[in-house]
Amino acid sequence: MSATIVPFGPRLHTPIGHVIRTGEMSHRQYEYLHAEGRLPAKHVIVDASRARFQKEFIRALRDDGADVILDTKAAELSEVGRFRGMAKSAPWAATEEDRPLNPGDFQLSANTDLFGQMARMAVELGITAVMAPTHFLRNGANDPWLPIDGAGVMRLRSALDREGGAAIAIDYPLILPHTRLQDRTDRARLIQALDGLPFDNLILRLSGFGSNAMPGTVKGTFIAIEALHGLGRPVLLDHVGGLVGLSALAFGIVSGIAHGIGEREQFSARDWHKHPKEREKGASFGRPIYVPLFGLDKTFRVKDLKAIASAPGGRRLISCPDRECCPRGLESMLQNPRAHIARQQFAMIDHLGSVPDTRRIGHFFDVDLRGAERTARDLARLNTGNEKLSGALVAGRNRIDRMAGMYETLAERERGTPLPMRRRNASGAASGHGAP
Repeated sequence: MSATIVPFGPRLHTPIGHVIRTGEMSHRQYEYLHAEGRLPAKHVIVDASRARFQKEFIRALRDDGADVILDTKAAELSEVGRFRGMAKSAPWAATEEDRPLNPGDFQLSANTDLFGQMARMAVELGITAVMAPTHFLRNGANDPWLPIDGAGVMRLRSALDREGGAAIAIDYPLILPHTRLQDRTDRARLIQALDGLPFDNLILRLSGFGSNAMPGTVKGTFIAIEALHGLGRPVLLDHVGGLVGLSALAFGIVSGIAHGIGEREQFSARDWHKHPKEREKGASFGRPIYVPLFGLDKTFRVKDLKAIASAPGGRRLISCPDRECCPRGLESMLQNPRAHIARQQFAMIDHLGSVPDTRRIGHFFDVDLRGAERTARDLARLNTGNEKLSGALVAGRNRIDRMAGMYETLAERERGTPLPMRRRNASGAASGHGAP
């Protein structure tokens, strides 16, 4: 008696959107990584405030087939605590009047050609998508910026078409506190406001959320994000990395994540409404680089990593074992931390993307989460001689343990398959107008 072979359809591998933010302070280092072949990014966000200094970089990315997305920085330029920062270098900042942008600047009656300037910059630089000039909705669906932002998408679309950018698409940044997204009434009204607008991808930036979020916040936010799938658009999580970002991809919560290389992995707009404090004399510009311990899902300053390495057994736990990444182990890792971080981030997401959709949660549990649990336990046992540092290692282990329990319960929920991120490439193939 012969066996009956039941044919199965092809295993579904939904592409994962992995977007790199070059930021405003570190873009030169991203250029060096790309030139050295260490930044294999297919989707890159450049800030309008620094884009004019990145023309060569943008051209190189486009030549490699990458999509380049322009962040207009409208959210920052419209907040009293942010408009005088780096964002003020965007061409449409109200620098002469030294004030944040206000609702009137985004109206048809405005004297400034704000949307035209955005469209012309995108066309000139060869940008493939523009992030709509939306704002921080601190009051969620009740925020007066919401209808202005909806109308702004339409005006940006018209400006792009008029300026020769019909093939340039629009992505919609939805920026609000994570607690507002978790509110069912707010969420339903937000979905209603976004429905039918001409954009491709919904880019979600949540204040109070990121790679350092605690288990309850992660679970509640993930469940809220699932409701956004009803829009029929791919959803990306912005300013999120680490295990939180990886799990969002594995569980099919989002179509992609966006972050920097060792930065921009969490987001807070809590103080955007406050006047910034005066910078102290002699204070350095830029952000310190925090190197992640991927097994602990926590970042540390270089001096703290050296202290951990000095503890008996510590060096083995934190040194990069990938000799193609770091030929001299810890020494190479600390000498060029961005190259190390980039390789490890891309490797984790590429490995997950190579797994069929139905097995991604299992891969996350067996490879990423279990590996983090083992490393966290070993690190927590180290005697660093520094009470604060040792306490951070123990706290990191406790968080990993709690996250593991939360993910177990999250895995029991029914889930769907996210839509692949809508993207264009160097061939210029783009809808440019989203889809209802």
